[in-house]
Amino acid sequence: MRLKICSIFLCLLLLTGCKGQPELSHIGIVVAVAIDKDPETGGIILTSQVIRPGSLDKKSPGKDAPAALVSTKGETIFEAIRNTTQEFDRINFYAHTKVIVIGEELAKEDITPILDFLVRGRQLRGYTWLCIAKNSPAREVIGVKDGIDRIQANYLKDIIENKKYQYKSTASSVIDYYRKALQEGNNPIAGVLEIVEVPNQPIEKKEEKTSKVIRFSGTAVFKKDALVGYFNEKETQGLNWIIGKVQSGVITLPSLLEQAKLISLEIKNSKAKITPEIKDGKISFAIKVNVDVILVEEQAKVKITYPKVMLDYLEEVRKEAENEIEGEIRLAVNKAQKELHSDVFGFGNTLNREYPEQWHGIKDEWSGIFPDVDYTVEVGVKVIGTDLKQGVFQIEK
Repeated sequence: MRLKICSIFLCLLLLTGCKGQPELSHIGIVVAVAIDKDPETGGIILTSQVIRPGSLDKKSPGKDAPAALVSTKGETIFEAIRNTTQEFDRINFYAHTKVIVIGEELAKEDITPILDFLVRGRQLRGYTWLCIAKNSPAREVIGVKDGIDRIQANYLKDIIENKKYQYKSTASSVIDYYRKALQEGNNPIAGVLEIVEVPNQPIEKKEEKTSKVIRFSGTAVFKKDALVGYFNEKETQGLNWIIGKVQSGVITLPSLLEQAKLISLEIKNSKAKITPEIKDGKISFAIKVNVDVILVEEQAKVKITYPKVMLDYLEEVRKEAENEIEGEIRLAVNKAQKELHSDVFGFGNTLNREYPEQWHGIKDEWSGIFPDVDYTVEVGVKVIGTDLKQGVFQIEK
């Protein structure tokens, strides 16, 4: 009998609500956050993209947009969040945030304190994507609706995650940013989102001639906590080669068979290694990159008659690919050294691992040393096959 009473009492305790926690019907699920600098006060403009559950009901969808944008101001992030309760009928919940977009002007100052509150509040997940809004306020970026998905945050998340199919952009999560910011001899990077105008097609039956879409391209480069500039697509490709972040992509080269024609190489695998060296007190780095590719497209209308000619041709293609990759790497390093003065490759971090005693003596001056360090580049490309099963580009026996 006593056991039954204890069991009933325990069940009642488990069924009681959590004191001080908002009811589910009063919670607003935030899926994207934009943070801008208030040009009038120097404070914060926080914009939250909040899901409207009723509009997502497949049986009886509402006429309203599936997400609402709520902008509030405050001297701090916390104050701006609390101020949403003055004009929005939900208590915002940030655990399901997919993307954080930070305005360019705010990022040039210092973004670590901004992220610190969101992470410290234990709602934001470390895998949330972090991007910088280029040439427009961050709140406008999360307001652009395009793509197939009805929710803007999913559209942004998907184009960021599509990075695995190309290497012209950088995808960085909040935890990626913190990991690099806390490392010695390494500076953080982030993705870049930019609003661009594209022409509408007749089939879309839109009144306007153009529409706004978001382009995910390039890299935001930081020095310590502040944005110092950007890598364009070519420079970003060089960065990704160096840090070993090329999963897939296309290398486009001039065809060696016919003038004004092109070939496409699909990247199947890549590996990178940075090796530091200190000789006679001079610091240098060796960058080594190995890449496997497949020849997937040849525009030239030329027949290759003999197998040896084919092998010789593929050897020339391999050399051209090596030169192209080396050029992209040098573009990235030169931009980082001469213009941005930011070690985003982790040169200093590798030096710390291999020469910890020497690093300890120079780490405070590394930002001044990095722009002048020497480096070498060694690229090895292997053509592991072709997908040209038919067509004019073939071997005649």
